[in-house]
This record gives sequence, structure tokens and C-alpha cells, in this order.
Amino acid sequence: MEDKTQLDVVENGVIIDNFVSKGIEIGSNPNCITGDNNHLLDNLKKGLQKAVRVDIIVAFLMETGVRLIEKDLYF
Repeated sequence: MEDKTQLDVVENGVIIDNFVSKGIEIGSNPNCITGDNNHLLDNLKKGLQKAVRVDIIVAFLMETGVRLIEKDLYF
């Protein structure tokens, strides 16, 4: 079921734009990580535990982020 919501962009009390938001039922798509109660780090760690092989392709990364999963990359 698709839920549509009209949203208005208001600046200084004046509507400057509006658009229709299509609601997505959280949890309906296992490939969608929302960050609300579904965090990337938790999902990544679970996936690394089950994986036989991991290929990671990124445009950029931070060393602190790599440290968070470093132990999960080794058997």
C-alpha cells in the first residue's frame, strides 16, 4: 500500500515549494537501510559474519569507519 503525503516547503511563513512524498513502509525492503532503527554498521557486521567472500567498493571512506569493522573482516 502506497501512502502519499503533500509536503510544503515554507520559508519565512511563505510556501515556496511543495511536493508529494511517497511513504515507504519501514522494513518492507531489506536492501533499504533507513538509519532510524536500522543502522548500516549493524547490517554490515551481520553480513560480514555470514559472508564467505567480501568485495568492498567505495568512493571514499574514513579510517574511523574501517576501524569499526576491522575485527569483523578477519576470521
